[in-house]
Amino acid sequence: MIFLDTSFIGAFLSVRDKNHERAITISKNIRTGQYGSIVTSIYIFDELVTLIQAYEKTHASAVNAGKYLLETDIQMLEV
Repeated sequence: MIFLDTSFIGAFLSVRDKNHERAITISKNIRTGQYGSIVTSIYIFDELVTLIQAYEKTHASAVNAGKYLLETDIQMLEV
């Protein structure tokens, strides 16, 4: 199992993030199932949407990031 945190998902989604390319590379290993199931939490979801809003300066970017995360096969834990 791999737990995705805000910094990883934010770097993956935002080309402005200095770790974007690294996150893309790591995500390829995650998608192959190398680490098992993919998990995050509702707190990470909330933090991610806020982070994207701050990075991109648009509400639409934050909404799109939230939709993207909800449409993936990432298991969302309620804490």
